[in-house]
Amino acid sequence: MTDEIPQPQRNNPKKFDRADLIPWVYAMILVIVFVALLQLYFSIQQAIALWFSTEYIPILQSAFFIVVIAVGLYIVFFRKRP
Repeated sequence: MTDEIPQPQRNNPKKFDRADLIPWVYAMILVIVFVALLQLYFSIQQAIALWFSTEYIPILQSAFFIVVIAVGLYIVFFRKRP
């Protein structure tokens, strides 16, 4: 019998496309924004400690934390999505 052995098909490797980088660029931007937000968060804590009397610091920090939580919940749950 002279059956021919089927040759495996070669998959042409996908050529580099700039569109493949877009998710990575967005991810890097999000990481940079997250780091900046953390630094802003701790800077506001220091500003509260500098600007206000020590007896009012816990109250102001609590108010700041409540605002941060409220904005975070709004962004996650109540923001309209397309």
